[in-house]
Amino acid sequence: MPSPPRRLRALSFLVAALCAVFLAACGGTGDPDADPASVVPAAAPAYFEVTVRPEGDVRADVEAAARKVFRQEEPVAELRRLINQALAEDQVTLEEDIEPWLGRRIGFVVANVTQEEPDFAVVAAVEDTGEAIDSIVAARGRKSEDEAELEERDYNGTEYLFDPEEGTGLAEVGEFVVRADEALLGQIIDAQEDGKMLVDAERFTQAREAVGEEGIGFGYLDVQALLDVFSSLDLGLPEQTTVQSLRQFLGESAAFSLTAQESAVALNVVSVGAEPQPGQDPAAVAESVRALPAGSLVGLGLGDVGDQIETQLTASGLGPNVLGQVERATGLNIQEDLLSWMGQGSAFVQGSGIGDLGGALIVQTDDRQATLDALEPIGALLEEQADATIEEVDEEGVEGLEAQFEGLPLPVYLVVADERFLVAIGDAALDSAVQPRGTLGEEQGFTQAAGALGEGLQPSFYVSVPGLVGLAESFGLAQDPSFQQARPYLDAFTALVSGGARDGDVSRNRVALGLAP
Repeated sequence: MPSPPRRLRALSFLVAALCAVFLAACGGTGDPDADPASVVPAAAPAYFEVTVRPEGDVRADVEAAARKVFRQEEPVAELRRLINQALAEDQVTLEEDIEPWLGRRIGFVVANVTQEEPDFAVVAAVEDTGEAIDSIVAARGRKSEDEAELEERDYNGTEYLFDPEEGTGLAEVGEFVVRADEALLGQIIDAQEDGKMLVDAERFTQAREAVGEEGIGFGYLDVQALLDVFSSLDLGLPEQTTVQSLRQFLGESAAFSLTAQESAVALNVVSVGAEPQPGQDPAAVAESVRALPAGSLVGLGLGDVGDQIETQLTASGLGPNVLGQVERATGLNIQEDLLSWMGQGSAFVQGSGIGDLGGALIVQTDDRQATLDALEPIGALLEEQADATIEEVDEEGVEGLEAQFEGLPLPVYLVVADERFLVAIGDAALDSAVQPRGTLGEEQGFTQAAGALGEGLQPSFYVSVPGLVGLAESFGLAQDPSFQQARPYLDAFTALVSGGARDGDVSRNRVALGLAP
């Protein structure tokens, strides 16, 4: 059998559809707008789709975004160049070998995941199946004269060609050309007889409807089916705890769509049937992110830290063991001495280079004295177990500990300031957390990025792309050829931000990558 890297490469976007050899026989006229999911078996646990010929507003939005990324008024020419560059290894060109027959959408299927190697399939909608087949056969012939002879085979009346090197079969199925691992190809052919298609499956239709179809990419996961596989694996984990908590968190199915607009490129993710997570109030999380120091490279809202830790300890079934170990090591009762005072949490990273890189964890506390009382045994544990040097901190309303660790050039502070518990790495990060010179919510870059999430979605995560690029350059990546090649495109992006909301039993999340004006 071929190695997974080779098989995955052969099934990559477009290259997979072109390197394959389809049934060398006359075909009928296909429907370029046909839905690839309409021939995929209903039991497929994972399905992905790319719109390679967007139309109308979707096409206009993609072109507007591409103008900014490629910094060209006619970005299609640059896109063509990049695609042809990727296809050159296989001696294929977009203009001669793809465009004459390619339809609007290509689907990718993953199935039979309980095997050592899952099965894969590419399902392509085409303008004309005969022209598509002839073009792909010709392209394969140009690629190499050493390709193994294809074997003509038949499965339940459907003829296909079997590639002994790849272990794949290629056939015309309805209005589509299909390349798949042989077992999965048989399942696709069988599905045409029994009529059980993915496009009609309830979990699939719910997820696709929830995420929407107005985009250039789409993906679907049958979460319950994948968790059934996970639970059957011998991982040494308690099934009734670990898997059950995953079922509650992930829901029954999930889907994503990739969309583009002039102001941002966004990944939209939905989970259907997931239970609400304790301590995750989107408005409170967003407020904690907005309150982080201005100039932060990364900002993250954590929700109610105490509630979430307690929930996870209970759901995992590890609670009694963990609680007992901590109490024996520190004398602290986790629930009474730690979790009881922990509220909303957030974290940030700041700095422009190795010399000033730092960050902090911030957790709201409703009992300052209880928080301070917990620090003394924590400091003693760090001295004993981590060989840390501990000193007390007590100045201008900031109380707690300073820890120095061997091999770490920056001090680590565990302190209480006002009604906040801080774990800060470095003096600069501590100063920013205690007395910020402004907040992230006041910065234009953050507000523009948060606006790209759309109505009803609150920001929970933020990354400054220019800041991250500058940090990467300070680590020496500016001299890396690959980084130099990507650098001009990175200048097009302002910030990455994500956030979410709930609508009944549907959890919605969006990750937006802002584009510079």
